[in-house]
Amino acid sequence: MKAISPLLAGILLVGITAISATMVSGWVSSTFSESQRSADNRSASVIECSTAGISIDNVHISKGSGGTASLAIRNSGDVDGLRITSAQIFDRLGNNFTANNSLTLNRGEIGRLEFKFPVLASTMTDSSPYGNNGTCISMGSACAFTLSGKSGSAMTFDGANDNINVTNSNSLNFGASTDFTLSAWIKRDSRTGQSENIVLFKGDGAGNTKGYWVSVRGSLNQVRFAISNDTGGFAANNIQFDSNTNITLGEWHHVTVTADRDGNATIYIDGIRESTRNISTVGNIDVSSKNLVIGALDPGNWRFDGVIDDMKIWNRALSETEINQSMNGLEMNQAGLVMWQKFDEAKGILSCPGDFEEARVTTQCADAVDTYRQAPAC
Repeated sequence: MKAISPLLAGILLVGITAISATMVSGWVSSTFSESQRSADNRSASVIECSTAGISIDNVHISKGSGGTASLAIRNSGDVDGLRITSAQIFDRLGNNFTANNSLTLNRGEIGRLEFKFPVLASTMTDSSPYGNNGTCISMGSACAFTLSGKSGSAMTFDGANDNINVTNSNSLNFGASTDFTLSAWIKRDSRTGQSENIVLFKGDGAGNTKGYWVSVRGSLNQVRFAISNDTGGFAANNIQFDSNTNITLGEWHHVTVTADRDGNATIYIDGIRESTRNISTVGNIDVSSKNLVIGALDPGNWRFDGVIDDMKIWNRALSETEINQSMNGLEMNQAGLVMWQKFDEAKGILSCPGDFEEARVTTQCADAVDTYRQAPAC
């Protein structure tokens, strides 16, 4: 084949260069035009939203488990077709609930956003690996949660007829020769007119007093720990002793009882060692057929009136350092934790106005938002 002449090669090179330049020029022009259109669209959107405005005129709450809420939303600006892109109600623990419906409002229109809160259960979930769940008794259709807990939500007790039953488990059966730790945050509202107000009880209270329990003495306001293997009354094989510090009504206190392998039981209040008693003469307690009861004696007196939070039971004796870590929610070693009732299932209850924090509404126009923090209507 003959070689291409220098003249022809030059002509071809010029042609290819011209075509390439045209292609590049077209691509650059197309890209620039597309970017210009996108910028123009964004500018138009900003201009369109510049007079947008929205306001939450009112919040109405039907309180309690399974309650509802509604927000009255007004398009207070000069933009039609204002879309609600996000709407939430927040309680004061940070739980949030999203609206069930959506709204698009023309200028001056008012619409309603509707919210539905979850229905609370009548059972409590154990956060330990042992599944020691509880059932709320005489608290109505759901457990009597309150958002006014020491940490998150908590459980309220009326001192009249309610309590929580935790189904019997060998993991909760202890005696004087077994290490264990019992702890809870408590806030007592009244003395209930009874000699003792039970925090937790595991055993037989129907005529016999076999078992172990933690209570607050009704008139003296001292924390009491008792352990007994009596089968015929409250007599020889019973040991009970009290704290030195009194529990003030209406105040939170952290209560802990530990028992070690030497048979010594110790009461701590707010992480401080109070009193110790040797319980080795009691021996093991056969309470395997009985439920653990929170807030009352089995079968149902000596009731607690107030709030209980963050109840924990361990099958070992915690050190003072661990007690203080647990009290402050800083557990580093949870080995031996056999029950942990956090009482944190309260997402879905809003009292009016106490548990309401705020409502937030956002639209497609970035500046057309509103946050409502006034006391809601009920």
